[in-house]
Amino acid sequence: MELSPCSAASGGHPLSVGTAKTPRRLPAQASVEAIADTLRLLEERLPIHRRVVHAGDCLYRAGERFERLSVLHSGLFKLVDLTADGREQVVALHFKGDWMGFDGIASGRYGCEAVAMDTGEVWTFRYDSLIRACTDCPALLNALHAAMSREMVRDRDFQMTLCTLPVDARVAEFLRYWIDALIRRGQRTDRLTLRMSRAEIGSYLGMTLESVSRAFSRLAREQVIRFESSARREVHIPDLGALEGFVLRSLVPNAKANRHLLKDVAVVPVMGNRGAANAVAEISQRLGRTPLMSSAFTAREVEDGSCMPRLRAFGRAVQDAEGGGPVRRAATWSPQSA
Repeated sequence: MELSPCSAASGGHPLSVGTAKTPRRLPAQASVEAIADTLRLLEERLPIHRRVVHAGDCLYRAGERFERLSVLHSGLFKLVDLTADGREQVVALHFKGDWMGFDGIASGRYGCEAVAMDTGEVWTFRYDSLIRACTDCPALLNALHAAMSREMVRDRDFQMTLCTLPVDARVAEFLRYWIDALIRRGQRTDRLTLRMSRAEIGSYLGMTLESVSRAFSRLAREQVIRFESSARREVHIPDLGALEGFVLRSLVPNAKANRHLLKDVAVVPVMGNRGAANAVAEISQRLGRTPLMSSAFTAREVEDGSCMPRLRAFGRAVQDAEGGGPVRRAATWSPQSA
């Protein structure tokens, strides 16, 4: 696959983006070629500053003046934000071909800290030079827009993960996401070297360190993963299908067998406008009681991201209910009625 330096503006970028529900993934080789084409395009059209980084090196810090964007040529990065009480919160992971620094465009200041997790190389270029080059090269503008779109989709998918998956499945999905990123970059996937501590994984997934450790132990007990070292950072994944199956089983439990374990259920159906009420009714029938709360989203709302404010509010309401706070028992739920 070739991405010409200045293709027609109407031509699509080779890195296509799907919905959170049914992502359209490129075959591994096509994705590898697309990343290489984008890197080659940047090299041809922009003055690039190349920097070799090592684990712990900081590319930019929160509050620094924004002037440049960066693309990861090799290695692995994490984006870290500080919470109100001073704790570090991992908010994103970046692999080869990913762009970094978009959070500084709107305010003129970087909003978080970009820290290397492994030895690698980063390509950095001025944002104003990129914009000037985009006016003469539609393919470069397509690459920029595609990178922004992928970041928005990742953020949306991540919110869906936090709101819909139980804790054990979050860790399994985290590993599946990491593997998928390696597949799309043509790298080895049967073994992972986790460059994050259990505490960092917990902050990224909204879990405690203890919950992360228990989730890894359960995955190992069920032989979905195997640890290759005593430090438990080398993870062997013998069958990707088993890992995906673990996540799917958490989404579609055996309602009859586990009915006595389910004190209350929160439901988020995603479908057409007329199907949501039927989905809630069917789940109620299977469980023998009305869900604690439910909020329906259409496929279009998921695709365009307009569901996110309601989904976040729904997630907070579920967390309040889990914590013993007051809840509203209703067939449907919205931020206004909570």
